[in-house]
Amino acid sequence: MKALAPVHVRALLRLCDRFGEPAFLDAGRRLQDARRFDAGAVKRVLEREHPLADEDVPPSPLGGQGPQLLGEVEAASLDGYGQLDAKPATKPPGGEDDNHGA
Repeated sequence: MKALAPVHVRALLRLCDRFGEPAFLDAGRRLQDARRFDAGAVKRVLEREHPLADEDVPPSPLGGQGPQLLGEVEAASLDGYGQLDAKPATKPPGGEDDNHGA
Protein backbone atom coordinates (compact mmCIF):
# COMPACT_ATOMS: atom_id res chain seq x y z
CA MET A 1 0.00 0.00 0.00
CA LYS A 2 2.99 2.30 0.48
CA ALA A 3 3.38 2.66 -3.28
CA LEU A 4 -0.26 3.75 -3.61
CA ALA A 5 -0.10 6.29 -0.78
CA PRO A 6 0.81 9.26 -3.04
CA VAL A 7 -2.14 8.44 -5.30
CA HIS A 8 -4.57 8.38 -2.38
CA VAL A 9 -3.06 11.54 -0.85
CA ARG A 10 -3.49 13.45 -4.13
CA ALA A 11 -7.08 12.23 -4.48
CA LEU A 12 -7.85 13.22 -0.88
CA LEU A 13 -6.36 16.69 -1.40
CA ARG A 14 -8.48 17.20 -4.53
CA LEU A 15 -11.59 16.13 -2.59
CA CYS A 16 -10.76 18.55 0.21
CA ASP A 17 -10.32 21.39 -2.29
CA ARG A 18 -13.52 20.45 -4.13
CA PHE A 19 -15.90 19.91 -1.20
CA GLY A 20 -14.32 22.16 1.42
CA GLU A 21 -12.39 21.34 4.55
CA PRO A 22 -15.32 21.05 7.02
CA ALA A 23 -17.21 18.49 4.89
CA PHE A 24 -13.97 16.63 4.10
CA LEU A 25 -12.92 16.38 7.74
CA ASP A 26 -16.38 15.20 8.80
CA ALA A 27 -16.40 12.45 6.17
CA GLY A 28 -12.81 11.49 6.93
CA ARG A 29 -13.41 11.15 10.67
CA ARG A 30 -16.51 9.04 10.18
CA LEU A 31 -14.80 6.75 7.70
CA GLN A 32 -11.74 6.43 9.93
CA ASP A 33 -14.02 5.26 12.75
CA ALA A 34 -15.46 2.71 10.32
CA ARG A 35 -11.87 1.57 9.44
CA ARG A 36 -12.18 2.66 5.78
CA PHE A 37 -8.96 4.29 4.64
CA ASP A 38 -9.24 4.75 0.87
CA ALA A 39 -9.95 7.92 -1.09
CA GLY A 40 -12.80 6.24 -2.98
CA ALA A 41 -14.83 5.80 0.19
CA VAL A 42 -14.33 9.47 1.11
CA LYS A 43 -15.41 10.51 -2.38
CA ARG A 44 -18.60 8.43 -2.23
CA VAL A 45 -19.61 9.89 1.14
CA LEU A 46 -18.91 13.46 0.03
CA GLU A 47 -20.80 13.06 -3.25
CA ARG A 48 -23.79 11.53 -1.45
CA GLU A 49 -23.98 13.97 1.47
CA HIS A 50 -22.62 17.16 -0.11
CA PRO A 51 -23.63 17.27 -3.77
CA LEU A 52 -22.07 20.10 -5.74
CA ALA A 53 -23.89 22.31 -8.23
CA ASP A 54 -20.94 22.54 -10.65
CA GLU A 55 -20.24 18.88 -11.39
CA ASP A 56 -19.14 19.77 -14.94
CA VAL A 57 -16.11 21.81 -13.85
CA PRO A 58 -13.13 19.51 -13.18
CA PRO A 59 -10.87 20.56 -10.32
CA SER A 60 -7.43 21.82 -11.14
CA PRO A 61 -4.89 19.05 -10.48
CA LEU A 62 -2.33 21.50 -9.06
CA GLY A 63 -4.69 23.89 -7.30
CA GLY A 64 -5.44 24.37 -3.63
CA GLN A 65 -3.23 22.97 -0.87
CA GLY A 66 -2.05 19.96 -2.85
CA PRO A 67 1.36 21.16 -4.09
CA GLN A 68 2.44 22.38 -0.65
CA LEU A 69 1.36 19.22 1.16
CA LEU A 70 2.67 16.77 -1.43
CA GLY A 71 6.12 18.20 -0.98
CA GLU A 72 6.08 16.60 2.49
CA VAL A 73 5.33 13.08 1.20
CA GLU A 74 8.42 10.88 1.20
CA ALA A 75 9.14 9.37 -2.20
CA ALA A 76 9.26 5.58 -2.43
CA SER A 77 12.70 4.00 -2.76
CA LEU A 78 14.21 0.56 -3.22
CA ASP A 79 17.48 1.57 -1.51
CA GLY A 80 16.58 -0.52 1.53
CA TYR A 81 17.07 -3.64 -0.58
CA GLY A 82 20.58 -2.66 -1.74
CA GLN A 83 22.26 -4.84 0.89
CA LEU A 84 20.85 -7.91 -0.90
CA ASP A 85 23.15 -7.27 -3.87
CA ALA A 86 26.20 -7.72 -1.63
CA LYS A 87 25.12 -11.18 -0.44
CA PRO A 88 26.02 -14.35 -2.38
CA ALA A 89 23.35 -15.89 -4.57
CA THR A 90 21.39 -18.74 -3.05
CA LYS A 91 19.97 -21.82 -4.72
CA PRO A 92 16.36 -22.88 -4.20
CA PRO A 93 15.72 -25.97 -2.06
CA GLY A 94 16.09 -29.15 -4.10
CA GLY A 95 18.92 -27.87 -6.30
CA GLU A 96 18.73 -27.10 -9.99
CA ASP A 97 16.50 -30.10 -10.71
CA ASP A 98 13.65 -28.48 -8.76
CA ASN A 99 10.72 -27.95 -11.13
CA HIS A 100 8.85 -25.65 -8.69
CA GLY A 101 5.93 -28.02 -8.37
CA ALA A 102 5.23 -28.28 -12.08
